[in-house]
Amino acid sequence: MGIIALAVNVLSHEAFGYGLMYTPQISLEENYNDNIFFTPNKPVSDLVNVVNGGTAIDLSTERDELTFNGNLTNTTYLKNHEQDDTDFSVRANESHMLSERLNIVTNAGYIKDSSPDRDLESTGLILGTSVRKTTNYSLKGMYSLSELLSTDITYGYENQRFNTDQFVDSSSQNIDMGYTIDAGSIVNETSLRLDLLYERDKYLNSLLQKADTYEWRAGASHQMTELMYFSFYVGTSQTISSYLIPILWFELEEKNHSRGIIGQLTLGYKTEYTDSTVSLSRNIASVSGEAYLSERTMATIDSSLTISRTVKASLSAQYIMNKETGNNASQENIQQFTMNLSPGLRIELSDDFFLSLSHIYSQLRDQGNSITYRRNLSTLNIEYRHSFFN
Repeated sequence: MGIIALAVNVLSHEAFGYGLMYTPQISLEENYNDNIFFTPNKPVSDLVNVVNGGTAIDLSTERDELTFNGNLTNTTYLKNHEQDDTDFSVRANESHMLSERLNIVTNAGYIKDSSPDRDLESTGLILGTSVRKTTNYSLKGMYSLSELLSTDITYGYENQRFNTDQFVDSSSQNIDMGYTIDAGSIVNETSLRLDLLYERDKYLNSLLQKADTYEWRAGASHQMTELMYFSFYVGTSQTISSYLIPILWFELEEKNHSRGIIGQLTLGYKTEYTDSTVSLSRNIASVSGEAYLSERTMATIDSSLTISRTVKASLSAQYIMNKETGNNASQENIQQFTMNLSPGLRIELSDDFFLSLSHIYSQLRDQGNSITYRRNLSTLNIEYRHSFFN
């Protein structure tokens, strides 16, 4: 089942009929950023040059699929040279079919990043320019109990380390067990889903020592017409936080309980020329570099329009609210609202060359401190990508 065995299999004579694809990629990007540090006052603007090189390797046999992705990103500033940096990421994923019913999926990754807005579109939060090193891996087993019922269980681990004491190092482990039911015999194109999840977050050099989260989710997905679909889930989340409070020469352990409703609703509409998705979600999530959990509510609209065979326009809008769950060690009133608005245009110059133009306007309002951050980022990107041995 291992990666080495798969590679030997693919390179052997009997595996010549299976798949091997190698895809190198390089892009040159010019950015104008009117607030490179994402500060509320006296913003600093600069021209930023980004060179990104990467490669993807896909190997497949009758029972195995292996993918490897690696990226190296060099960022240089026209005026603020002290912010120049090189980030990189690697990820490997293997899927192995042990039998017609049982499939095992493993993946592992490592990321070094330092951009202040690295989490802005995914979480709505600003992290600063500190270097973050993230290691993660997971193991997932999927088993088909019958033609209509399947189950899966996933174990995941993540470790984050920063190069400064300004942020909190952390690690997390989680186990997610789920069941999927094909309900097409009752309602066409419908599936039902049930998940049970446990996660433990641990923090270093913080009053908050750990947070244990228990969740259950139930949902469904349905293809309403050939053009429209929806999916949703709803559930509850309960967190038990443990932190140490120093009192003279003693340390007093206290626990805090918090619970809330979680859920997500997604509506999609797709035609030959348009593709639109609207999503609304509410979850309890950890915050990178901080010792608290966030009640994160997010509304997202993504839409694209194919103007011609080689030209596609896009528009994305996000509104994200982050509110601490009451378990943060500093007892601050943390409540932040983020808005991102991004129009874009992508032109296929040839089968291998692509030109992209985009603009992102971001605004973050820190309600607890009565501070507002704003930023405009304009980007011109040209990319080369070609697949070999396809």
